[in-house]
Amino acid sequence: MAATDHAQIIKKDTKEWITIALLELLRTNRISELKISELVRTAGVSRMAFYRNYESLKQVLMEYYEPKFADIFNKIANKKNHEQKIRDLTSFFSNIL
Repeated sequence: MAATDHAQIIKKDTKEWITIALLELLRTNRISELKISELVRTAGVSRMAFYRNYESLKQVLMEYYEPKFADIFNKIANKKNHEQKIRDLTSFFSNIL
């Protein structure tokens, strides 16, 4: 495996660990109460690893949720039945909370 491939795998894993840790911490804390030090300790990564990938906790959430929001909205955009659109959106937002 080339060094760049290995680095990309490590970067992907690090981002995944950070995201998982943040979502877990948000179960019991508000984002405004969280500290980067608590997040990286929970994720098992260094502060530098966090800042190599993100500028803020909000950026972690945006990167995680934006594709999910785009996907559901694209799926329902062409549906003709408005009631089904509402059911799909309700189900989506109920499951992410």
